[in-house]
Amino acid sequence: MRSQPNKITRQRGVGLTPTGFKKLNQAKLEQESTQGLRRYTLEHLSEHTGLTPNTLSKIFSSSSPVDRRTLLYCFSAFNLSLDQEDYFYFQSQKEPSL
Repeated sequence: MRSQPNKITRQRGVGLTPTGFKKLNQAKLEQESTQGLRRYTLEHLSEHTGLTPNTLSKIFSSSSPVDRRTLLYCFSAFNLSLDQEDYFYFQSQKEPSL
């Protein structure tokens, strides 16, 4: 498949910045405290966010890219807004937009 010069490329795959990680982790800690939990396990987080434990592991470690929409779900589960300074695009993840 040849690349067409008129196609616009969009970046896919994001990770948490230190700011985003701090924001999400602080909200998680506050909920753990409010609910009297020692700490959320990936299974608890999965039930709370609706995301798989594998995806949550990727989010909290920023080791692998996730879809921006996935971060939106995760942040909204903690009543947070996802701001531009909360995430970054992985450099090697570019795909032509349709």
